[in-house]
Amino acid sequence: MTIAEQDGGLLVQVQDDGVGFAAEIPRVSALGHMGLSSMRERAELQGGWCELWSVPAGGPTVRFWLSVTSERPVRIAPGHETSASPGATPALTR
Repeated sequence: MTIAEQDGGLLVQVQDDGVGFAAEIPRVSALGHMGLSSMRERAELQGGWCELWSVPAGGPTVRFWLSVTSERPVRIAPGHETSASPGATPALTR
């Protein structure tokens, strides 16, 4: 696994040494499965991206990039506030 700063965000790459699989990330997950398409959707919601590739008889690689300069606030669900700020709606800011 590698993590690096790149273009105002974090680039994360995870490489496996397994047998590999079909590398296309489906647009809609199979019933009961959410993994890879959910990763892509979550990255895109944060202004990033996620990609996957695999080679025959080799392990897959997942790589994603997330912005760390987003102006969008991160909201915490009611009941999950910290004791330091009860009732507050925390946001990540720069």
